[in-house]
Amino acid sequence: MTSAPERVGTAGHVIGERLLDQVMTIWILPEVRRRQARRSAPEPYPLAFAQVVFRVGAAPEIRLNEEVRGTALVRRADPASEIAVGDDVFLDDIAGVEHFELPDEDANAGHVTIVATPRGISISFDATYNKSHVRAHLDAAEEFFEAAQGALARGQFRPFAESAFAAAELLAKAELLPLPDSTILDSKTHGTVASKLHWWASTGNIDPTLAKLLTRLTELRDSSRYLRGGKQLVEGEADELFQQLIVLREHVRSHAPSQPGDFTPRTPRKVTMVAAQPIIKEIGRASCRERV
Repeated sequence: MTSAPERVGTAGHVIGERLLDQVMTIWILPEVRRRQARRSAPEPYPLAFAQVVFRVGAAPEIRLNEEVRGTALVRRADPASEIAVGDDVFLDDIAGVEHFELPDEDANAGHVTIVATPRGISISFDATYNKSHVRAHLDAAEEFFEAAQGALARGQFRPFAESAFAAAELLAKAELLPLPDSTILDSKTHGTVASKLHWWASTGNIDPTLAKLLTRLTELRDSSRYLRGGKQLVEGEADELFQQLIVLREHVRSHAPSQPGDFTPRTPRKVTMVAAQPIIKEIGRASCRERV
């Protein structure tokens, strides 16, 4: 979901150059040309910073030079130099960008940010969405988790089922929210979250047992809270479900995206994705194919 900055000229130069070429070709150069055509940008254009901001359900926003916003963790060009908090930092002071975070107001967006220094080009790519929404869901899930834990200790199985379900559903949404899928955030039905989690499990990104946990807690919530019949929760199963809830909680928390201002080094999460539509399509009867 998240890629560390690629620096052209280092061991990752092939990936970095390809990413740079794609970003420049698809977004940056067309935007520069549009501005030049409107005479709002000079020719030639002195490009030092560029940023493409991705929001779920919206067209990408392209920012150039002084429009680029965020916080960068950089490598100093001169390791012996001292830069105090509040000092001006110039491109000559920077050897490269290690990490780039969007500002708080853009915390739910993904981005590609390019910084050109006299020593090379740094590209920071983060395709993680809804970071602040993830944090809000994790905080709420923790309250329901503690409520479920207390209810279980008191042998109150109906409150346990209600609280455990709420915790599991909030954790499931926190797991899914980094994806660019507006239905996860906007859905008003419990079934949507459950079905998305089962799909996520089918791709190998989460243990299928944890997806089944949410389904079972949904059943128990109906019978416990609404007295709609069905199998009632008993102590042995409650203990087992709570242990599974602990596993789900730890999984989601360990994979949660970093929050704005958090520059703690972390290994990018690897996920398995599937195509939502054909990537290669045939053009008429011709044998040639094009990428879409």
